Amino acid sequence: MKRKLSVILSLALVLSIALAGCGNNPPPAPPDSSGSSNPPAEAFKFTENMTIIVPYKAGGGVDVAVRALLEAGLRDQLGTSVSVENVGGGNTLIGAQQVLGAPADGYTVFVNTCAAFLAAPQMYDNPYTLEDWQYITTLGVTELLVAGGPSAPANTVDDLITFGKENPDGVTVGCAGYGDISALAAYITLEAMGVKCQLVPYDGAAESVAACLGGHVQYVCATASTIASHCEEGTMTALYETGSLDDNSLGVPSISSLGYPDAATPYYRLVVVTKDVPAEAVEALRAAFKAVLENPDSIAKMAESKQIVQDVVNDPEELQALIEKDYAAYGEMVASLNLEG
Repeated sequence: MKRKLSVILSLALVLSIALAGCGNNPPPAPPDSSGSSNPPAEAFKFTENMTIIVPYKAGGGVDVAVRALLEAGLRDQLGTSVSVENVGGGNTLIGAQQVLGAPADGYTVFVNTCAAFLAAPQMYDNPYTLEDWQYITTLGVTELLVAGGPSAPANTVDDLITFGKENPDGVTVGCAGYGDISALAAYITLEAMGVKCQLVPYDGAAESVAACLGGHVQYVCATASTIASHCEEGTMTALYETGSLDDNSLGVPSISSLGYPDAATPYYRLVVVTKDVPAEAVEALRAAFKAVLENPDSIAKMAESKQIVQDVVNDPEELQALIEKDYAAYGEMVASLNLEG
C-alpha cells in the first residue's frame, strides 16, 4: 500500500512541476487561415531602383501624371528609388517593346493610355496581346479635351458645328499619333457633330499642342494638364471634353452633355507589368498605387497638376472585366475608322 501511495505522490509531483513550467512559456501559435501553424511570410519589398517607362516625350499627359504620382507619395509607398524614362516613338510601340524585353522582376513598370492596350493590338500586326500584360490599376478617368489655337475658325461648339456645315473640308486637328486616344476621340466626337476631321499626327501630346499654338493645325485634342496653362493665358480655347466629365478642371461641357452620349470615348491610363512578373511583386505594386490614389492629400497634390483622381479601378476582377469590355468597344472604333494595319 505504501509503495502504491509513493508512486502516486511521485507522479503528482512531476505533474505539478510540468504545470508550473507551462506558466512561463507562451502558448503555441494558432494556425493561420490555411490551417498551418507556420508564421506568415514577410510582405514583398522592393530593394532596387525601379523604372517607370512612359512611351512619350516629356511634358505630355502621361508623363505629367506619372511625375505627379511620384511627387504625391508613390516613391514612399514603393519604398525604393524610382526613375521615369521617356521612350517616345512608334505610336508608343517602341516603349512597349522595351518593357516586354526587360527582366520580369517587377522593377520595370509601364504606364500608357488605355488605347495603347485596347486599340493597338487591333491595328497593327501582333505588337502584343492583352495576355502579354498584368494590369495593376487604372489612374482614374482622364480629362481629354478639344481646344482651338490661334488659327481656329470657331471657338464655341455651336460655331464649330456651323463652320462644319458650311465647310465640307472640315478642320485640322493635331493628335499624338493615329492610334492614340487623342486621334480616336477627336475623330469620333467631331464626326458625331457633323464636322469633318483631318487628323495630323505628332510624336506626342506636347508636340501636337506646340503645332496648334504655332498655327500649323487649327485644333488639338489633348489632356487638361497639357493645355491648361495655354487656356489660362488665352492662347488656346477649350471647347469640350470628349467623354462624360462635365466636372472637369477647365469647366467645359462634355460631349455627352452636348447631346452626343454615343460619341463619348472611354479614356483612362493603365499601369501594367509583363505577364511573367511574380504575383507578390504585382500585389506590392497594386497596394502602393492604391494607397496613393485613395489618399486625400495625394489626390489634392495631383490636382495641382490638373490630374483628377476619379473612378479608379484596381480590383483585379473588375479591372479585367473593364479591359475586356472596352477592348470590344475600341475594336468597333478601329473597324469603323479603317485603322487596321
